[in-house]
Amino acid sequence: MPRTPVHPGRVSWSGENPFIYMKQPQGDDWAALCLFFRINVSAHGIGHAFLVVRDPDGTGDSGGMVPANLCLTDNEPLARYLLNDFVSHFGLFRNRPGLAKVQYLAMEGNDRSGDGLQQYTERGWGNGVYVAMTWSDLQTPFAAELDNAHTATGEHEMFSVFVEARGAEVTVNGEAVAGRLFPRDFLGAERYSASLVFSETWVEAPTGSE
Repeated sequence: MPRTPVHPGRVSWSGENPFIYMKQPQGDDWAALCLFFRINVSAHGIGHAFLVVRDPDGTGDSGGMVPANLCLTDNEPLARYLLNDFVSHFGLFRNRPGLAKVQYLAMEGNDRSGDGLQQYTERGWGNGVYVAMTWSDLQTPFAAELDNAHTATGEHEMFSVFVEARGAEVTVNGEAVAGRLFPRDFLGAERYSASLVFSETWVEAPTGSE
């Protein structure tokens, strides 16, 4: 189908979706699968969400006051939509029992700092929980365009700008998740498992797209 200046598909959501995926310091067990969302356009309005899954293959029961698997958000319907319709299809989250055990917590506020050139941090707090995600040692940005044959849902096209991070940290109430980044095949090259993701837009693929 010839491309036109205006994409014919419905925009599902648009915003930011940086990620940090970490394995245990020793071995290949997962330490944390973490995402941040800042959504500017969606059928559920605008909003933010910090997703921290520290027990991807378990129950998410931390044995303490703060759940191991949590989603801190100021728009719960939007957060549930993102997790159910998109995150659950992402490669490292697919069929992970811990994702179904995520507890949703109301976020009272959030802020960010950094220059996006060397370091960048997102912070959120509420319900006695304070989450901070930091990306550092940032690499050269690149733009990506994926058709529906190559996106996680298979029903959308995705457009985005990625900034690979070779350093990253996630803290919950000041305690750092003890994990390490790892190299993986991502978008045709070996890249580390943390990245800023800006201008991310998911659009329903036109009818008849393959």
